[in-house]
Amino acid sequence: MKQRLRKRLGWGLVTLASLAVIWSSTQQLPFVIVSPGPVYNVLDEFEGKDVLSLDPPFSSQNTGAIDLLTISEYGSPNQTPYLWDLVGAYFSQDSAIYPIEVIYPVGVSRQQTLEHQTKDFADSQKSAIAAATKVLGTDVVESHKITFGLAKVGGPSGGLAFTLGIIDKLSAQSLTGGKRIAVTGTIDANGKVGAIGGIRQKLFAASGAGDKFMVVPADNCSDLSPVHLSKIRVVPVANLDEALAALKVISSDGERGRLPVCTAH
Repeated sequence: MKQRLRKRLGWGLVTLASLAVIWSSTQQLPFVIVSPGPVYNVLDEFEGKDVLSLDPPFSSQNTGAIDLLTISEYGSPNQTPYLWDLVGAYFSQDSAIYPIEVIYPVGVSRQQTLEHQTKDFADSQKSAIAAATKVLGTDVVESHKITFGLAKVGGPSGGLAFTLGIIDKLSAQSLTGGKRIAVTGTIDANGKVGAIGGIRQKLFAASGAGDKFMVVPADNCSDLSPVHLSKIRVVPVANLDEALAALKVISSDGERGRLPVCTAH
């Protein structure tokens, strides 16, 4: 009798667990999962097009990589994640979960949000050209038509990477010295570097791409934990001059011990 009851109880628990799995796979909840996105070397090509092209071309030795980092979002007002997806993201080191209104404010459509991100991306490119001009001079920059080849990326956080890419492509010497260097941060026309969102996910993207150094806005250091900082050497900068100085040390295998680094919080 007891054995029969145990058997029934066991089958009941299996059935309950199965129903829970089925239920969780059908329940969509109002959140957005943010994960590491694609990494684009601004000195290279993507889908057959230069990420950053010059017309006429400049004969430079731009070896290595200046990696522009992105995030991927799963969830929108019309398609939110399932409970099972959220459980997986919760236990993942490289993902974050946000209420949907954080990414898509109430009263703002998904299309409006995408248009805003596209505008931010275009503005970051203009700022990158302006900041690079202050380093290289008007004659050098304006003698070339600069075209950006990433059509499906949004937001302003690629500004610093684009600026360094322009300077590299219009310089006789490589900024990277053949190294792979991840770069993220907004930039204004005067070269000031600003904080960005998704810094943790971008760090995992950089580490996954094989980057050993990551140049980030100084204001983002407080967002990183010891776990993140153990994966890659994170160099904080507040402006373009500091970023160029950091790349000079990294590219030349100089005194890397003197590079500033983010510390754990």
